[in-house]
Amino acid sequence: MRNVVYRIKGKILKLLKLSPIYKAYPWGGVKLKERFGKSNAPEICAESWELACHPDGECLVSGGEYDGRTLSSVLMGNQWMLGSNCGDSVVSPIMIKLIDAREDLSVQVHPDDEYAFINEGQLGKTEMWYVIERDEGAHLYYGLNRKVNREDFATSLKDGSVLGLLNKVPVNPGDVFFIDPGTVHAIGKGIVLAEIQQNSNVTYRLYDYGRLENGAPRTLHIEKGTACATLQPARPHCPPEGFIGSCEYFSVMTRIVSDNYSGFASGDSFHILLIIEGGGEVRCESERCFLAKGDSIFIPAGAGDYSIKGNLEMLVSFVGIAE
Repeated sequence: MRNVVYRIKGKILKLLKLSPIYKAYPWGGVKLKERFGKSNAPEICAESWELACHPDGECLVSGGEYDGRTLSSVLMGNQWMLGSNCGDSVVSPIMIKLIDAREDLSVQVHPDDEYAFINEGQLGKTEMWYVIERDEGAHLYYGLNRKVNREDFATSLKDGSVLGLLNKVPVNPGDVFFIDPGTVHAIGKGIVLAEIQQNSNVTYRLYDYGRLENGAPRTLHIEKGTACATLQPARPHCPPEGFIGSCEYFSVMTRIVSDNYSGFASGDSFHILLIIEGGGEVRCESERCFLAKGDSIFIPAGAGDYSIKGNLEMLVSFVGIAE
């Protein structure tokens, strides 16, 4: 079965190169534009939404018969591209971003599905970070450094002492942080990372260093954030061998290709390739697509065998728990 290339409704499955949506938040930098080939990015670019089918941002297909269309519009007409692990979803249930933090991000927390559905009318957010680059001495905050009660935590947010409760972690390229809903976290300045997450944009900002936006403090969400925060150290994440992250929403592998690589997209889920270093070429049956640092390729579910030739490092993500 591994050599079968699935044909559904008479269509040969396609390799879809994605064109991202950019977010120019004030804490962003220039590294995505200068080092990751994002020539169309704004001068100051915080996030590149590489795979996104969300009302707050939708990536486009670049090249081929779907050129210029949103990925969500392609998928809604070709739901089989998602795969059986995506259930009844008509758009991608995961989102993938590149993030460049020139300055510290706010201290944040994300709710789980139940809390987010009741309070925001959408999904919660489970996410994972993969550190690609970092300046010397860069760090981030990941969970708390000890267990605290809700009242003391809320007080620390208001009086600015919350950083003393957070688990401060120095980072290096290749580090992985799995962020369950409720995990208090913040990306520190000087870090470029990939983020794989649920298709949600619900974020509760807890603390923002007293920064101003248009002359006023940025909006905080202390009541909601405190209600859904896990007020103890983050639990360890132990994915199966060969994976850097795996949960009910997504699984992620990192692969270094020194010449050739063979992959297989079954009918269970599409694959997303995010090139984080180097370049090459991906082929699936008679189709091929050139790869460069910063590129993202959508390989539909059921595409079967695909191969990569080149010298590169990439993240391979799909929907479902790794076995």
